[in-house]
Amino acid sequence: NFTAGATGIGLNARIIASPLWSVELDYPQFSMTMSRATVGTAYTFLESKANFNNYFMRNKFCLIDKATFYQQLCPGIDIGNDGYPIVNYTSGSTLELTRVQDIMVGVNLTYMFPVGRSVMLDLMAGYNYGTGIGNSGYLTSKNNSSYFGEIGLDWNITEHFLLTAGVSYKARKAKVSGVIGAAQDTWTTNSSTLGGKLGVGWQF
Repeated sequence: NFTAGATGIGLNARIIASPLWSVELDYPQFSMTMSRATVGTAYTFLESKANFNNYFMRNKFCLIDKATFYQQLCPGIDIGNDGYPIVNYTSGSTLELTRVQDIMVGVNLTYMFPVGRSVMLDLMAGYNYGTGIGNSGYLTSKNNSSYFGEIGLDWNITEHFLLTAGVSYKARKAKVSGVIGAAQDTWTTNSSTLGGKLGVGWQF
């Protein structure tokens, strides 16, 4: 209720090692801000900001339909650094926006099929789970899991020139805990992310 939204940019590279095997590298960089607010007389949420530099590697191996080469089912695995926001105490009555980082692994499944001349539609779904490794600060990520899906279009304008566009959605539920001084902090966070991408590519 207090976050003022997130803005960010990202870089994405797709390496096609063979007609059936590809590796996708994704680097989103974004920041979130929280406005100052007071809840009753007990708690004050401070104006604060958190920055995130995440990175992911997605490995896919495709199975080709017997009827057409362009209809493919591609299972894959994910690994990366998944940073997400939480609101945490700075004193007994004040809180600020901060981040938790977690190394995650996951699986994904993509179904690709042609929808027109030189246009491919990609439907992807996946599940990621945090390992609890890579945390910063005293809070440790526990039971970090997320479901995600993406719809994308790839348009081969020429043999080498490619336009790509997509919309993605991720839903996360995570629990973090840690000890600071004599206090034990335990938080549960639920969040969702809606994103889009538009890019150009050159295929060698």
